[in-house]
Amino acid sequence: TYCVNRQVADSACTGTAYLSGVKINYGMLNVAASVPRYDCDYEKTNETEIFGIMKWAQDAGKATGIVTNTRITHASPAASYAQSATRGWEYDVEVRGAGCDQEKTMDIAQQLVRNEVSKNFKVAMGGGRRYFLPRDVNDGEGARGYREDGKNLVEEWLETHKAMGESEFVWNREQLLAVDPKKTEYLLGLFEASHMKFNLVVKEQNAQ
Repeated sequence: TYCVNRQVADSACTGTAYLSGVKINYGMLNVAASVPRYDCDYEKTNETEIFGIMKWAQDAGKATGIVTNTRITHASPAASYAQSATRGWEYDVEVRGAGCDQEKTMDIAQQLVRNEVSKNFKVAMGGGRRYFLPRDVNDGEGARGYREDGKNLVEEWLETHKAMGESEFVWNREQLLAVDPKKTEYLLGLFEASHMKFNLVVKEQNAQ
């Protein structure tokens, strides 16, 4: 498919199109074509923000979730839950680097944890741990988080979902296999600091 303003598309505008049926501008996620890219001050209304199949399914009482081998904040999976004037605002540093007020413009990682649609995902699994953890926190595999606002979004997700039902956070295969689906209502899995490894690499490294 194509974007409103470009013949050759990217996965942000096309992800929005196939999940909502609405075509938008190149590089944007679920924000109407009337809004220019990188506009962090656009008025958030029913006319400018788009909701798609995940919300429709939830409104119909269905369970929803996403599983990806990219960062979970990357454009393709983010098209299922985020509204952003550019796909690049995956974490706080990128939002502030664009001159935007982080209190008014939520980065995509925060949206996964706080947006009503993604907050209600039964399962959310992929890569991208680094955008959910502050710089002083080790991610379990020796890498530190990237966030400079001090927010630990994994802890926030756990705290939020503790009040909603039985929930689990996992970051490796062993933990995932130990999850009891009969006792787990919400599951968040972040298995790499960035994108997931290709299967060939996993086999060569005998990685988890």
